[in-house]
Amino acid sequence: ALLCASHNGEPMHVAQAERMLATVGQDYHALQCGCHRPLFAELGLGTLPAGFVPDERHNNCSGKHAGFVAHCVQQGLPLEGHLDPAHPLQVAIRDHVAQAVGLAPDQMPMGIDGCSAPNYAMPLAHLARGYARLAGGAPDTALHDSLTTLADAMVARPELGSGTGRHDLDFMRAGQGDWVSKTGADGVQVVGSRSRGEAFALKVMDGSMVAQVAAAVEVMEQLGWLDAGQREALAPRRSARIVNAKGLQVGERRAVFKLEPASA
Repeated sequence: ALLCASHNGEPMHVAQAERMLATVGQDYHALQCGCHRPLFAELGLGTLPAGFVPDERHNNCSGKHAGFVAHCVQQGLPLEGHLDPAHPLQVAIRDHVAQAVGLAPDQMPMGIDGCSAPNYAMPLAHLARGYARLAGGAPDTALHDSLTTLADAMVARPELGSGTGRHDLDFMRAGQGDWVSKTGADGVQVVGSRSRGEAFALKVMDGSMVAQVAAAVEVMEQLGWLDAGQREALAPRRSARIVNAKGLQVGERRAVFKLEPASA
């Protein structure tokens, strides 16, 4: 689950990253993701002790990077330069991502992510297709078994994929093993339903996470994914009062769009 995470950098996440690295005889010095303050502090979900100094283990992508390191060690690939787009690890990742989303590798423009790993742009429809496959929507594909392993891990330990107070954790707990949910930077959200083999992807143009989360719940409602209990559990994520510094309500946050079938 930590391999798939944008985690909070809580002690449970740090400990899991350490265990993953230890299985291949490495420690956090092998990670090439850089470091930042834990997300749980950045998002106002907790405080850090006085004198706290973050390292690579606290990076929200340290699980993915621990996976990079473990793969290189297990496959006999060089650790040096393993984030280079031409490194065999990154070439394999690019090819597998392309296969999952239904594009050729050269159809995915590459950039460098905040964690310094290569990252790929694609149309939202293809991102959703990849998550539908993660959710089990294409059992006859070559990647099905691997994607099932990832989805099983995500739903078994959803707290490792995000963390305390995060909406992805709320989504996956409300889904009770059916939903795989992942946020992305600057307003990206993808959710798949394993029972339906369906998924959706959305991008809020101004990057607002508040709008992103409200929109995601509204999409699930309009797709018919929510039962009464899930609707109640996610209601605070779907709409909420906006209050000023004196506690007076000055507005309301809610989704007002209507989904329509795509044109042929």
